[in-house]
Formats: sequence, structure tokens, C-alpha cells
Amino acid sequence: MTAHCPPPEIEPSDRQNRSAIASAAAKTTTTTTRAVRGTTFWLSIVLPFLALALFAIGTERATLYAVGLLAGSAVTAYLGHSYCVR
Repeated sequence: MTAHCPPPEIEPSDRQNRSAIASAAAKTTTTTTRAVRGTTFWLSIVLPFLALALFAIGTERATLYAVGLLAGSAVTAYLGHSYCVR
């Protein structure tokens, strides 16, 4: 049977460093999430216009790509629906 060892004492400076790292990570995550939402929001606006251009071409392959763009627009609309310009 092994004895339970208590965790090592954490110096106050270590706690501050860990807090600073956690704060920086949270800020980075927030910034990245906002960038992704903004990008997907604007893509959901642009992609249907590209699809219309492909529908205007009228070939079978262009129509298939246009349908793919419309599906992509639906996905980006879902991902970017909570974007708020500040």
C-alpha cells in the first residue's frame, strides 16, 4: 500500500502565472470564436450570389457547384448566426 502524498505547495507567483495564462487563453479563445463567427456570417451572405452566377452559366457541372455553394451557405449561416457587429 502506498502512502498518499499531498500536492506540492504552490507559490503565489506560480498562481499568478497560471491565472495570467488562463486569462490569455480565454481571451484568445474569445477572439478566435468571434473571428470564426464573423467570417461564417459574411460567407453566408456572399455564397448565394456566387451560386446565382453559377446557375446563370447553366451547365450541369455549374449547377452542381451552385447547389454545393447553397449548402455551404446554409452551414455558414448556422455557424455565424450569433455574430454581432460591435
